[in-house]
Amino acid sequence: MTKQRATRLILIIGIGVICTFFSWYKLTEAPAFWFDEGYFTQAAMNIARYGVWGIQTAPDQFSSLLSVSAGFPLLAPLALIFKIFGISIVSARAGMAVGIMLFVAASFFLMKRLNGFYFAAGSSLLLSTFPVLYGNGRAVLGEVPALLMYVLFLLSLLSWIQSQKKIAAFAAGLLLGLTITAKLSFLLVGVPATAITILIYRKKLRSLAASVPLFIGGVVIPFSIWIATQFNAADTVSGFFNVTFNHYQGDPAIQLITQNVIKFFTEFSPVALLILCAVWATSLAIRGIGTRSVSLIETHAALFSLFMIGIFLLSPGWYRYFFPAQILALLFFPSSLSCVVAWLHGHQSRVPVQIPTRAITVCVVLLMSVAQAYQTGFNSYIANYYGSDRNQHMQRDFAALPVGPTYFFYNVPELLLFVSAPIAYYQFIGSSAVPHAIGLESVAALQSGVADFVIVNQQAYRGHENEFVQYEPDRQIARVYLILKKRNTP
Repeated sequence: MTKQRATRLILIIGIGVICTFFSWYKLTEAPAFWFDEGYFTQAAMNIARYGVWGIQTAPDQFSSLLSVSAGFPLLAPLALIFKIFGISIVSARAGMAVGIMLFVAASFFLMKRLNGFYFAAGSSLLLSTFPVLYGNGRAVLGEVPALLMYVLFLLSLLSWIQSQKKIAAFAAGLLLGLTITAKLSFLLVGVPATAITILIYRKKLRSLAASVPLFIGGVVIPFSIWIATQFNAADTVSGFFNVTFNHYQGDPAIQLITQNVIKFFTEFSPVALLILCAVWATSLAIRGIGTRSVSLIETHAALFSLFMIGIFLLSPGWYRYFFPAQILALLFFPSSLSCVVAWLHGHQSRVPVQIPTRAITVCVVLLMSVAQAYQTGFNSYIANYYGSDRNQHMQRDFAALPVGPTYFFYNVPELLLFVSAPIAYYQFIGSSAVPHAIGLESVAALQSGVADFVIVNQQAYRGHENEFVQYEPDRQIARVYLILKKRNTP
C-alpha cells in the first residue's frame, strides 16, 4: 500500500469512527425527546399499527397529516422500522443515527466528485464533528433525511449532466421529488432553487432536453405519493396554504425579518453562518456563477441555502430553520476557503513570505473540527443531555399506564411513543388560536369529562385550570407532567 493510499484510508476510518461515535453515544437520552418529534413518531406509529396516515384525535378517529411538516420519505421508513423492531425510542432514534451516517457518506462522495478526495475529507470532517448535525439529526425530525435525499439528488444530477443517460435523468427527478416531499421547507426552497438554476444554465442544459420528460416523471411519482398520503378528501388547497404560510401568527413579517437580521450580528450561531456564507459567496464571485469554474451543482446548493435563510428570516428565529444552510455552507467551506486564499495570494505578490494555500486551508479545517468536536462532546445542546435520564423516566412511567381507562393527551404529542400498549385516547395538539391545531373537535370531550384521565404538562395546567373543570390533579408523572382524574373519584 502506498503512503497516499494509507493516508486516505486513515482519514476515512477516522472520520467514520467520529461520525459513528457521535451518532450513537447516549442515543436515547440526547437530545430530550420533544414536542415536534411527537408529531412524526405518532404518524409513523399509526401507519405501522393501523395502516392509517394520520394523527389520532379520538378513539378510531384520525386527522390528516395536513399540518405535519414531514412527508412519507421520513414517515414510511420510520413506520417500517417500528413494524420490524417494535415501537420505541430506541427504534426511532436508531433509524435517525443510520440516517446521519448515510448523509455524511453521501456528502463525501458528492464532494469527491466535485472537488477531489482531500476537499471531500475536509468537508466530511467538518460535518462529522458539527454538534448541530447531531442535535437535529438524532432527533426524529425531517431535516437530515431530507438533506440525505438532497445530496443524493445532487449526485444523480451530476451523473445525468456528465453521462446524459436517461436512467440518471429519472433518478435525479425521483430524488428531487423525495427531497421536496420529505420536509415542507425543502419544497418551498427546492422548487425556486431548481427553476433559477435552470435559467442560469439553460444554454448548457440544452443537450439534456430529450431526457427532461423522464426527469419530470421522476419528480411526479413521489409528489403524487405525498399528496395521496399527506391529505384526505376534506383538506383544501387554501387550508394547505393557510398552514404553510401562516404557520406562526402574531408578529408582522417586517418585525420578524428585522429581529432575525440583527441576530446575524449579535448571536454566535447566526454570526458563524454569516462567516461561512461570506467565504462561500466570495469564492463564487471570484470564480463567477454561470461559468465553467462554478458547477451547476454548487450553484443549486448556494441558491438552496439562500432561500433556506430566507425562511429563517420569516420565522420566530429558531436556528433549526437555517440548519440546512449551515450544513451546505460547511460542505463547500474547504474548497471555498482554498479559492479565496489562493485569490488573496495572487493579489499580494509583494509579500516576501506567503503561507501555502493548502497549509492555510488544512489548518483552518483542523482547528474548526477540533473546536466542533469539543463542543459536540462537552459544550453544546446535544452535550447537555448526555447525563440526562429524562427519556428513561418517561419510558418507565408511561409504559406502566393501565390499558383499561380512556385518556386525554392535552398538547403533549411527545408522550405517545412511550406508551407501550395501544390504549383508548383523545388528543389535542396546538392552540385554538392557530390554524394548524389538531383535535379541536376533541376539546368538547375534555369539557364534558368523557375521558377517565387527562395528561398535561404542569406548566400548561397552571393558570389554565378552568379548561379542565371536570378534572383535578391526581399525581405527577415523569417529573414534568400531571395526570388529572375526574373530580369526586377516589
